[in-house]
Amino acid sequence: MKKYLLGAFLVVTMNLFGAKLSEIKGLENLKNFNEIKDTQVEKIVNYDETINKDKKIYSIKNSNLFSGVVVKKENNDIVELSFFKDGVNEGVSYSYYLNGDLKSISTYRKGIIEGPQILYRPNGNLESEQVIENNSLVSEKYYDKNGKITKEYHFNKLRNGILKKYYKDTEKMSSTSTVMVRRDKVDNVEKMSFIFDGETKVFREDGTLMAILQYKDGSLEGLTQKFYYPNGKIQYYVVAGDDIKDFKVKDRIITYYDNGKVKQDCNQQSDGSWLCKNYDENGKFIDEEIRGAEPISNGDAKFWENILNENLSILSK
Repeated sequence: MKKYLLGAFLVVTMNLFGAKLSEIKGLENLKNFNEIKDTQVEKIVNYDETINKDKKIYSIKNSNLFSGVVVKKENNDIVELSFFKDGVNEGVSYSYYLNGDLKSISTYRKGIIEGPQILYRPNGNLESEQVIENNSLVSEKYYDKNGKITKEYHFNKLRNGILKKYYKDTEKMSSTSTVMVRRDKVDNVEKMSFIFDGETKVFREDGTLMAILQYKDGSLEGLTQKFYYPNGKIQYYVVAGDDIKDFKVKDRIITYYDNGKVKQDCNQQSDGSWLCKNYDENGKFIDEEIRGAEPISNGDAKFWENILNENLSILSK
């Protein structure tokens, strides 16, 4: 998104337009001067000419609810332009670094944040973008110091949604997950966290699919998990066992050749043994055997755990 995309949304509804923003001293030093200079407003006042009472802005001069733009300065440098209608924020407001670069763009409707919100870093690159609707967060994107996306999420009407993450210093996706959103208040500040619930796809840095994990309320237990070769063909199909911490498998395991053909299809029996059917690389049945223990790991207690942890380490970044 271009830095000043929201300039097009700066429409402040007033009955009377008495001034242009270009009349504000120092406005020419602002990065988005050309986008806002011709904006007409009812009045222009400095921050110290207003008073905040009952969450509304009044004019000190006549004690009326204020409509127009309030200019806030530090050492004669403009740091904020806030637009009001009948004492409450209305339209797009801007905050600035002391050098005139944009710090944030906020959109209001009847005093409530509504619509796109953008934050910028001191170097001019994007830091984050939000969209708020009906007082709820709909989507958000985060960027690194170089302006490359690192994480984004989008919510549905139930306020659950999709979380996407990207590899550092690239714009290559590392994972995409269906999540539930949990909001907790810590010291009266709302903190948001995500719980995996549904399908999560994990990707290698070259873009190839690494795994498709199934979660239910943050757990893999009892659900089917798929792991893939670098060529994109499935390598393992397993059912996650009860002990998620050490990641054991149960019930069924299918291994595949790197051409996508089934190599071995094993079903766990009621006595704990495994009945396995073996196939050649062309998919032709070879034989059937009973294995006393889980057949793929060959006694390596860390086999499945290592495979899972390789994926979890990507998800945690």
